[in-house]
This record gives sequence, C-alpha cells and structure tokens, in this order.
Amino acid sequence: MFNKLPLVRTTSGMLCDLLVGDDIVSGVDLAQAHAHILIDLIRETGTWRDGVAANSDLFHARARRTSRLGEWLTLDDHELSEALFHAEWTVNGRRCKKSPQKLLMSLEEWAGSPAGSSFVVRSQGDATEMNIAVPLSYVDFKYSGDNFLLGEIANFSWAILAQGAYFVPKYNPAAVWGRDGIAKEAEQWRPSMRCSPNGFDLLLPVSEVRREVVSAFLASIWPKVRELYASLGRSAAMEMAPYLLSRILLTFSPRLMSGSDRMAILALAMLADDMGPAAFFEWLGITEVIE
Repeated sequence: MFNKLPLVRTTSGMLCDLLVGDDIVSGVDLAQAHAHILIDLIRETGTWRDGVAANSDLFHARARRTSRLGEWLTLDDHELSEALFHAEWTVNGRRCKKSPQKLLMSLEEWAGSPAGSSFVVRSQGDATEMNIAVPLSYVDFKYSGDNFLLGEIANFSWAILAQGAYFVPKYNPAAVWGRDGIAKEAEQWRPSMRCSPNGFDLLLPVSEVRREVVSAFLASIWPKVRELYASLGRSAAMEMAPYLLSRILLTFSPRLMSGSDRMAILALAMLADDMGPAAFFEWLGITEVIE
C-alpha cells in the first residue's frame, strides 16, 4: 500500500538534529523529497472524498467536544475565564473577527459537518519533524492510510515551524529523548507575548533554517495543490485553514500547558484565523506564499 514510501526504520539523523544546526541544504533536500512523494501519491492514490471518509483523521476527531476542543471550552482558571473567552481580542494590533470561544465553536462545526469533499491521499499520515530521518525515511506509521492532503501539508509545515521548535521538547520530551541540541535550543524559540486585558502583542521566533525548509516544501507542493482545488473553483489556502487551526490548537492538551503557553497558542490561532493561512505563513517569514 505504501510502495512509494521508504521503509527504513531508523532514528539516525533525525530532521530535528538538522534544524538546530546550520545545515539548510539537507533540510531543504528532505522537505523537497517529501513534497515529491506527496505529488506521486496525488497522482497514484488521490481522490476526492467526503470529509468523514478519511481513515486516520485526527483533525476532525480532536475538534470535537469529547476531545481536545472540549478541554479548551471547559477551562475555567483565572487566565481563561468565561469573560475572556467572550471578549473581543486584538493580536498584534489586529482586531480579530471571532472571540476565542467562537473560534473554537467554528472548529467544532467544521468537524461535525464537513463542507463538501476534500482531497485524500494514501499517505504516511504523520510526517512531522520527529518522524522523519535523513536520508528520507519515515519512522512512525501509526496514522498511515487515507489522509487529507491539506492536513498532511498543515501538519508538516506547523511541526517544522513551531511544534518541534518549542512545544514538542517542552510538552513531549520523550519525542526528543537523547537529542540535547533541540531541547537546549527550544527556549530561544519561546513565543514572546505582552498582554493587556483584551489584547496581545505576540512574536513567534522562527529560525532561518526552519523558514527555508518550509518555504522549500511549499514551493514544491503548493502549485500542484492549488491546481487541484482551482479545477473545482475552490481555494486550497482557505480550505487548509481549519486543518492549520486544529494543528495549532489541538496538538497538546491545554490542561498540561503553562498558562502563558496556553495564551500564546490561543493568540496564534486567533491570528491565523484572522489573517488566513497565506498571510499567516508570510508573517512567519515563509517566502513561498500559498495563494
């Protein structure tokens, strides 16, 4: 079923090791190779399916009240009070269109009643930073199967930009066991935030290596994705938005996170929702803008 995916199960030379150093070339090569495998899978296994048909769909599963989304909606500590959830927020000077609660409710609505069909490929399913080795091999097939293409792209891009840079070492240390470099450097990628009662000034530091890797990945894959969705008169960038929001908000349990990290994650999601994926990635320094 996965004849196009290398089956070398090794942790030698994980991508996270590259991204704490200065080896842009190897990281870019790997990202481009992953994009070209996805393009092969688009041609050989790709199909349009209803949103409930994907076989390993963590995105919709976590955006339900019985899962991670419910944890956000039931937080009642002093930093995420009911009043704050209903407040209008500004993030980096932008007055966001939705309150935090309305944003979470829109994700639940998306998960419960997917609009139309999405493009599915038979893929590895979790090609995130911790599951890729150099030379290219995938070391975790837990979620392999029929997966949403836009979810694959959101998953890979966000894992490289933020999850592996700060949140993974902090909230899933087992994922980087024995990799002191990324654990030590994680603090330099800590989100920086200044808060007022209903507003936030937020900075998410992203290293040059990580920006180059994601830019190369999107430059390789996005023209094909844009063509697929344009053939039906649809915007791939806008349809990727809930996958990106799910990946930002619902990867880790908010109950396990510090108050400041919860607020940073929520503010990042508000900003991504307000800007849309194209402008949001551009804000993070990604040179290949997904239009």
